[in-house]
Amino acid sequence: MSQWRIVRALLAVALSGLVATWSARAADLEIGSATGFPGQLVSFSVTLNVSRLCVYSLDHVIGFSPLTAVASLGGGPDCRLPGTLVFYDAAFGFDPAGCTVAGNCTGMFFSGAAIDPSPPDVTQIYTCRVHISPNATPGDYPLSCVRQSIGNCTHEPPMTEIDCSPGVIHVLGCAGDCNSDGSVSIDELLMGVSIALGSESVAMCPAMDKDGNGNVSISELTGSVAVALEGCDTGRFKAK
Repeated sequence: MSQWRIVRALLAVALSGLVATWSARAADLEIGSATGFPGQLVSFSVTLNVSRLCVYSLDHVIGFSPLTAVASLGGGPDCRLPGTLVFYDAAFGFDPAGCTVAGNCTGMFFSGAAIDPSPPDVTQIYTCRVHISPNATPGDYPLSCVRQSIGNCTHEPPMTEIDCSPGVIHVLGCAGDCNSDGSVSIDELLMGVSIALGSESVAMCPAMDKDGNGNVSISELTGSVAVALEGCDTGRFKAK
């Protein structure tokens, strides 16, 4: 009988470890992505995914490149909570403390307390705007997961590290250059026409949408044709 008690005790310890591991990974943060031209403002959202986990607070830091820094508004990050609030007493700021967004800031932080300790499984927490520097070259600039933790309702431990999926800012080059190879081909112009007619999605070639409004206009097609004829080095054809 004593042997069975020992076995049951060992199983209980093993199961408690599995439950603790599952609880620690029952939530993850997802940083969204955005696409734009140098000089533009673009937006990304941050989403919290939870599964049967009681949450009372969230703290996290997102890292960014100086060339694709979160825009400043009133001295802090240009970020907005959704219409249906999930967190109250929310605070945004740049990281590290005391930095200036035009100089040495490398990230931004969010801290907030949950209104409902059992939020929906997938919840958009907030949205931020990013200013793509006019000096940014075409390519992908990461929105990285620096650190992130939630306070669970059991307070054991007080804060729990959670998983995080990073985002990216896709910086485009010349207008109409769908594959970012430095030129605009006939096939790319035909793709632009298809997008303008509604038979293809703008997601097939975001570089055609110079003003970022989700559509391709006649003037945008004309600009892409000019780039095809005169080359991508013609600065006046780049999105402002």
